[in-house]
Amino acid sequence: MTREEKVKAMQERKKDCDGIFYVAVRTTGIVCLPSCPAKPLAKNVEFYDSLGEALKAGYRPCKRCRPECFAAHPEGLEG
Repeated sequence: MTREEKVKAMQERKKDCDGIFYVAVRTTGIVCLPSCPAKPLAKNVEFYDSLGEALKAGYRPCKRCRPECFAAHPEGLEG
């Protein structure tokens, strides 16, 4: 997926993208699922292919969407 496609999926809160990529918000230091109810500005986000990559980069899991509990893609913790 391109960045633009990921931004659109995040803005539309697409649940079918959960586990495919993760949304890291630079201004808050959190990482979310694309379907999270939080609405960060596109300019403030970066995307990771796994939760593990985002955690290694210093982000912490969102308390609203709890990406660490997302079970559809358990390999998401690798990275």
